[in-house]
Amino acid sequence: MRTSPLQRCLHHPALLLILAVAIAGCFSSSADRAGLSLTDPADLKAKGRPVFGTPIALQQSHQIIVPFAVEHDDDRKFSAGLSSGYLDVGSSASASGSTSGYVDSESLRWNNVVFLDRPTPPLLLDLPAVITRFHTRSDKGPVRGDYILYGVATRHTNGDSLINAEDAVVLARADSAGRNRTPVTAADQQIAGIDWIDGWTYLRVRKDSDSDKRFTARDRVDLYRVNLDQQAKEYTPELVLDETLRQQAFDIVLRAGR
Repeated sequence: MRTSPLQRCLHHPALLLILAVAIAGCFSSSADRAGLSLTDPADLKAKGRPVFGTPIALQQSHQIIVPFAVEHDDDRKFSAGLSSGYLDVGSSASASGSTSGYVDSESLRWNNVVFLDRPTPPLLLDLPAVITRFHTRSDKGPVRGDYILYGVATRHTNGDSLINAEDAVVLARADSAGRNRTPVTAADQQIAGIDWIDGWTYLRVRKDSDSDKRFTARDRVDLYRVNLDQQAKEYTPELVLDETLRQQAFDIVLRAGR
């Protein structure tokens, strides 16, 4: 009796594994990834719950901040859980805090931050968002003055109905009480790295250079610097390296193939 290609496949363990992975990929959706979904607010209202994380002390002002996130009964569906260094979005309430005044992680997924300095504690944000990074004063970090830097995604720019670190992430500056919020990078870019050297904040900024509405390794990354020590109405980062130098460095590398 002849066997079909499908029957032969089902008797081969390795092929079965490949088939299972392929099928899982076909049925995967935005609900399988962490982020803040805006497609079903009614479901989020019914199943979501507000969670406060571990209080964090800002050393420059003795200010106490408390991260906030929304957790969902369906793990990894709507959750934008609190995390400081971990990718899982489960137990927000056990999120690690800091008493050193230094919170630095590219895998943060906070929805807001509460400042405990007034009878009615203010919130940092007034719109749905995911905070993907948060920097306060530290001898090791990119903030050396009395202010905070935070990366925030407010739109699902790649069209997957999830707001998370895969979307455009704007770097913003605020004072240590969360006031005077001022964007530093453009709304259609993604902050890829921050460093502080001799009074300058150096920014690696990724742009959607291939216009596919996604931020990937194929996209262009430029290096800027800006002085953020003083509060300003707006900031204009300065391009550090121009296209001529980029091309020159590239041409030197190409000599190896000649």
